[in-house]
Amino acid sequence: LRAQRPVFMAALQVLMLDPTAPAYLAALEEARALYAQEPLADLLSIDLHFLQNDPAALEACLDRVEQRLGGPDAHLATLRASARLAAGDDPGAERAIDAALSLEPDFPNASIARLKLLITRRDFTGAVALLQTMEDRFAGSYGPPPATRGAVFAEFLESPEYRKWKSL
Repeated sequence: LRAQRPVFMAALQVLMLDPTAPAYLAALEEARALYAQEPLADLLSIDLHFLQNDPAALEACLDRVEQRLGGPDAHLATLRASARLAAGDDPGAERAIDAALSLEPDFPNASIARLKLLITRRDFTGAVALLQTMEDRFAGSYGPPPATRGAVFAEFLESPEYRKWKSL
């Protein structure tokens, strides 16, 4: 019964509540075995490779998913940018962000990826300008970017540029 897709996917949704739990990783590995010949295996493997910090496997997986989709995809390009940024490949991340935005200029996740890149580069003036553009374009209130962890993000949140923008 558990190998039936609806049951398996429901169980996986519960496990996703704690993506760092060993049970979630085990379920992702199980999915690769259960659905090896289906696109679902690669879609779920994206998370697995992120969590295992395996950039080479992640890039190959993203390539396979793009191929199955029949071409580039803004969401996949943004995932690729996040992976490259995490690996310290700023130029590669920038190329992936540019690719995502060329496919979908108003894709918020690509803008968030660019924001993370600017903050990583300590371009706080550029980060604040992008925050304002995002707020104007997406008609929402953008505070600190998601996943504001680490010293660089803390530095940005304490920067004069961010504090001035926040007070406007």
